[in-house]
Amino acid sequence: MRNLLRALAFSLTACLFVCQAYAAPYDSSLGTTIDNFLTSQGSPLAGNGSVFYSQGVFFNVDPRLLLAIAGAETSYGSSYGSTSCSLDAWGSLPNPCTSGYASYTVGIETVAAIMRQSYLNLGVTTISGIATQYCPGGCSAAWITAVTSVYQSLNGDPTNLTFPGSLIDFEDFSNSPDYFAAYSQWNSPLVISTASGVTAYLYGGVTLSAATSLPGDASTTYGTANPYCIPSICSSEIEIDFSSPVINFSTFLINGNTVSVSYEVQDDAGGYTVVTLADNYSSGVGTIALPPTDRITRVFIDPLSSGGCCAWDYFIDNVAFAPAP
Repeated sequence: MRNLLRALAFSLTACLFVCQAYAAPYDSSLGTTIDNFLTSQGSPLAGNGSVFYSQGVFFNVDPRLLLAIAGAETSYGSSYGSTSCSLDAWGSLPNPCTSGYASYTVGIETVAAIMRQSYLNLGVTTISGIATQYCPGGCSAAWITAVTSVYQSLNGDPTNLTFPGSLIDFEDFSNSPDYFAAYSQWNSPLVISTASGVTAYLYGGVTLSAATSLPGDASTTYGTANPYCIPSICSSEIEIDFSSPVINFSTFLINGNTVSVSYEVQDDAGGYTVVTLADNYSSGVGTIALPPTDRITRVFIDPLSSGGCCAWDYFIDNVAFAPAP
């Protein structure tokens, strides 16, 4: 399954010890900043700053963007204009609304999810690019200017609409080899510092730049497989330790096995979840989240069943979390 015969030379670089995963414009106090701003605008959205923040963290979407669009569309929920949908501060984002939102909290959650799934995940990563899809009839230059102005006034970076201070995307390790055997001398944890100030220590696997036969992610991932990775490097369990407590932990889990496998993910605060993923030739992927309120410093990922007594093969990517308050 993995190409172990390639004679590719690989040199372990500075990432052997510590690699940086910094990315602007993460701001741990942004929830409070948003609340203060909304209060100054007399907005009915005031008081939801923590929701903007938490959903921005969870979906890796800058909360400033969600706020700026609400400003351009409805003056931060103060005027619904031609939209009659209840509590829709975003102008129906972008399809005609039928029933509105049950609360502003639900609206913020929905908008954050749509912005991630229908825009950023599809490579639409600029405000002008969003405008072309957000307004099917064409957004005016005034809309783009209004959104950009609010976004930048809150220190948003228009070249980066994500909120990844607490996101580990292994694309940062694109110089990794694409086969396990290149790590014959590896005996250290992978140590990653994030812009949120939390350092993550990963044990039990290695990064590969193009692991073969994965169902959902051909990019650089962190994983382990037996018998392809030698026991002194990889184990059946991936462990992630954090330098200080975190909340809102989730990760994208990828089954590399040829059979369906059940995986357990648990933290040191008692959080626990089990997911069964299809084989690697089917849809064997899923985002796994632990209870969002757990203050955790350690996460364990294990296969419960792996189609044989001694075989395992799985990877993770997009490890997301937020510093605990």
